[in-house]
Amino acid sequence: MISRCCGSPAEWGHSLIESSSDLLHDYDAYKDELASMYADKQRHKALRRKLITLKQTGSASKFAAEFKSIANILGIDDESRFALFTTGLKPEVQRALALVRNIDTFEELVDAAVQIDHVNFTLAKAEAKADHKSSGKSLGGANPQGKGNSSSSSRPQQSRTDSASSVTSNAPRTSSSKNSFTSSHNPISQEEKDRREALGLCRFCGGNHFKRDCPSLKAKLEKEANKGPPPRYPTPVTVSQILSGKYPSQSQ
Repeated sequence: MISRCCGSPAEWGHSLIESSSDLLHDYDAYKDELASMYADKQRHKALRRKLITLKQTGSASKFAAEFKSIANILGIDDESRFALFTTGLKPEVQRALALVRNIDTFEELVDAAVQIDHVNFTLAKAEAKADHKSSGKSLGGANPQGKGNSSSSSRPQQSRTDSASSVTSNAPRTSSSKNSFTSSHNPISQEEKDRREALGLCRFCGGNHFKRDCPSLKAKLEKEANKGPPPRYPTPVTVSQILSGKYPSQSQ
């Protein structure tokens, strides 16, 4: 071992040979003396702090490998390893370990923790998969076409137009001017007026056309025009003039 040293440790080892030191006949004593003079004491302190604060963030097997590598360097005894290792495990693994009996050695503790952590991971993965399937079924029921909501939201105007067309197509059409004329005389509520306005229906009879093209309105105006000119105007008024709002002046 001395022959593999260099620098100050080598000089110290050769001085032991020259002086026939008793350390040459006791390897453990020689190693402790060498460590006391040349070991990095700050590194040992840092490793102790790391071991005390070390926590399981991933798998238990990865945590155990890192824990044992530091504990071996520091020479931690089994009793301290039991306490520090258990404290660093995830809470759910600690609770499950409390129910396990007949753990006598540190290696048995590590094996039990790794098995429990693996079971927890498998169960959590299965639950996540089941939740994903159930959420997929819910979305599939709401949107049987399998299309995302983004396509419908990107065309809100088209959706409203399609909806209006659907409602309009299902609404009763006024093919008879007589029925339209009769219904137009019945007073309608403000809600019905708003509905006709929103769906682009005739505001006079509720048919699927504009008010200016309403046959019921034209029939009504023709009937009134045939009775004679309006009282305010001496000249007759045509239907097209009334619909367009171009009335003749009183001077005419």
